[in-house]
Amino acid sequence: MTGQIHMSGFFLQAALVLFTLASTSFPSSMASAFRRKDANESAPHTRWSAWAIGSAVGAIPLWPWALDILRADTRFARDWIATLVPRAPYTWLVDSLGIDTPYVYRPESLWFLAEPRIGGVPTYGMAVAHAALIGIALYCLVRWVASIRRPRLVSSRDDGNLWLWIHAAAFGMTALLMLAGVRARTHYLVIAYPLPFVWLAWLLLTHGSTRLYRTTVALQLANTITLMLQVHRDGGVANGAYGPSYRAQSAAVTLR
Repeated sequence: MTGQIHMSGFFLQAALVLFTLASTSFPSSMASAFRRKDANESAPHTRWSAWAIGSAVGAIPLWPWALDILRADTRFARDWIATLVPRAPYTWLVDSLGIDTPYVYRPESLWFLAEPRIGGVPTYGMAVAHAALIGIALYCLVRWVASIRRPRLVSSRDDGNLWLWIHAAAFGMTALLMLAGVRARTHYLVIAYPLPFVWLAWLLLTHGSTRLYRTTVALQLANTITLMLQVHRDGGVANGAYGPSYRAQSAAVTLR
């Protein structure tokens, strides 16, 4: 049913099924290639029959939409750039850091980096905050990569269900979006929330420090507050993704 919330939900569910099979069902699959499996280890039982019945029932409202798609004259145009450029993993990272302001501001994203403006004078506080967040992420990512001894795309059962979801979303869903030639935009990850943020918290606390974690939270809070203050001050983002705010639109109608 997640695919009925957003198209990316189909990719997430497909990745979750594949990763569940790889980590629990087939000893010769990807899971055994990235982790050591004890001969006496018994894989947890997945209730596939319950999943199949639930998926079939949940897909009932999907059939009218699917029939309309099949009858439509338009056809899906594959975007080879989306396959070659890892946009989905990039979106995963910048979304979790809270620095995807170009999605909101578009041509005015560089203008936002000069915020907050005090008395009309730019302070470039947001540029400093963005640079700090990128620096913290790169530092922790480098330490994480350096600590990897045996690459593992599929989580083991000892990691728990949360890591199964994170691995399926971070590796599986993003890879399937790229293979399908779908240009993954920021809102495509709405179906995976809050997994990118859980992953970032793990990265900061495991390969950074509590101080870096708190600093990241404070910087993200500053970004959010500054963005909201700017939207309130200027009546939205005229040339951005959302345009003028409702208050600004109402004021324009009143003046007429």
